Amino acid sequence: METARGFYFNRKDKVFYTRIIISSDKVFLKDGFKLLSLRSRFNRFLSFLKGLTEEQLTFYTEVDNTNHVAWGILEVTGGVSKPAGIGRFVRVKDEPETAEVGLTIVDVYQKNGLGTLLLAILNMESLRCGIKKLRYHVVESNFGMRKLLEPLDYVVKLTDQGVMIVETPVFGNFQDLPQQAKGKKIEETWKEVTFNMERK
Repeated sequence: METARGFYFNRKDKVFYTRIIISSDKVFLKDGFKLLSLRSRFNRFLSFLKGLTEEQLTFYTEVDNTNHVAWGILEVTGGVSKPAGIGRFVRVKDEPETAEVGLTIVDVYQKNGLGTLLLAILNMESLRCGIKKLRYHVVESNFGMRKLLEPLDYVVKLTDQGVMIVETPVFGNFQDLPQQAKGKKIEETWKEVTFNMERK
C-alpha cells in the first residue's frame, strides 16, 4: 500500500493538505483538470487541452520521487476534499542536475499563496534529489508565474513564440533565498515549508 508524506496548512479561512502524488491520484488529477479555465490550461500545457489521456494520467501519477517528484494540494475544509493545485519536476535526462518544473493552481484558489508553497516544496525536494537548477516554460502573458519567480534570481534563457524558458537556482532552505526575497511573503512560506518538511 502506498503512503504519502504531507502536512496540513491554513490559508485565510480554509484548511489545506499537501502531500506527494501517488498512483491512485488519477481521479484527483481528472477532477482538478476539469476546474481549470482555458487560460490556465494553456499556461500549464501550452495548448487548450480538453482532457488528460490515460497515458498522461499514468505519467503524472506514477512517479519515482527521485527523477520525477510531484506534490498535490487538496482543500479539506469541513472534511470535504477538493483538488486545489499540483506541482512537479522531472529531471532532464542529459542534464542530471537540472529538472523541468510544472505548476498548476485551480483558478478559484489562485492568489492565495498555494503556488509559492508548492514552489518551496519543489525546491526542497530538488535539494534532496541532487538537483541544482530548475527550468520553467512560462507563457509571456502569465504574469502570475513571472511574479512568483521574480524573487528567485530567474534568468530568461530563451523566448520562442511567446514562451520563455526560465531557469532558477535551487533554494533548498529559507536561509538560502536571495536578498530580494528576504522579509517578504515568499520567505515566510519557505520557513513554513522548511518547518513542516523537517518534521516528516
